[in-house]
Amino acid sequence: MKLFESGTEINTEYGKLYINKDVPFEKIFNGTTFHAYHCGPNSVAGVEIGYDSLIEFVEIPCEDIAIKKAICRLGADSVKDCTVSVDITRDISDELSKKISEVEKTKDLFRLNNLPKTEVIFLKQESPISISNKGSIKGSG
Repeated sequence: MKLFESGTEINTEYGKLYINKDVPFEKIFNGTTFHAYHCGPNSVAGVEIGYDSLIEFVEIPCEDIAIKKAICRLGADSVKDCTVSVDITRDISDELSKKISEVEKTKDLFRLNNLPKTEVIFLKQESPISISNKGSIKGSG
């Protein structure tokens, strides 16, 4: 019995990629843009910007130049020429959530980018837990 009997394989420049029938195969990396990965501690939203068949991702808030570079990499003249999809990454107020969601219609990414910088955003966070020398667990709040 062969190790990989799926019969489905893709030749890559690094070797063969075998498809497992039990795990759906999804191509995420298109050779130019990595899939969105929200890792910034102050990130409020992730934005998918699309133009033609290309996609770029930015994390909000960011430097305005990051948005400009994403649009430039796509080959678009303006964000108005692009599709915009916002994914809110934090548990925030309904009011702020509505403001952020409006950007999908207006495509005003620069205003969205400044929104977390100008408004107080209360993120729901759990109190950190510390372990004392005696082994008991205490809340630090």
